[in-house]
Formats: sequence, structure tokens, C-alpha cells
Amino acid sequence: HADALVALHADSDSEDKRGFHLIYSPEMHGGDATQAASVTLATSVSDALQRSPLPPANYKGTPELPIDPRTNIAALNELATAPGILVEVGNLNNPDDWTLLTRPRTREALAQGIADGLTAYLGQS
Repeated sequence: HADALVALHADSDSEDKRGFHLIYSPEMHGGDATQAASVTLATSVSDALQRSPLPPANYKGTPELPIDPRTNIAALNELATAPGILVEVGNLNNPDDWTLLTRPRTREALAQGIADGLTAYLGQS
């Protein structure tokens, strides 16, 4: 009976790619309503993460809205009643992202951004 699912990951793409991005599934079992709620959740978390030390991804979505729809994330596809997103907090293969992610202040800022985005989303729904 969760209100939302937020999965945390760090990407491992090529080293020239960096930044955070969010993933939702356009093929959720919950259909259009769950997918739309997931995009709203992703947007809310993305907005809050814009204040973190990590930049928005330069390889997924846009700098204003780094959201990536993907159908190959089973945990998101299976959601029927709650919205869900996967947050890629940065790219471990990018030296700048790696350095930032090793710093406690960065991790705290990311955690706060995710919490703030989730809180804002829950206040809207």
C-alpha cells in the first residue's frame, strides 16, 4: 500500500556522460494513470535535485527535465497502483561525478533533494 516507489542507483555509462537523471516506465501495469503519476513524481524529484552539486544528465532527457522513459526496468513495469521512478544519482565512470559522489555533503544533498521531491509530490496527490 505504498504511495510511491523510489529506487536509487548510480549509472555506469561512458566517462564523457555525467549527471543525474530519472527513469519511469511507459508500460506500467497500472496503465495511463500510474504512468502519468510517475512522470509527475519524476518531475518533482528532478526539480528538487537541480539544487544538488550534481548537474542534470547531459545524455538523458534535457537539462531542464532529465527524465528517461524505459520499458526494461521490471520493477517499474510491474507497478499497478503506485507511481514509481528509478533515480540515477550520477555516472560512476565520469571522474567529476565519481569525485562528487564520494563526498558526504553531495550524498546528503542528493538524499535531501530526493526527500524534498517526494514530499512535494505527496503534497500534490
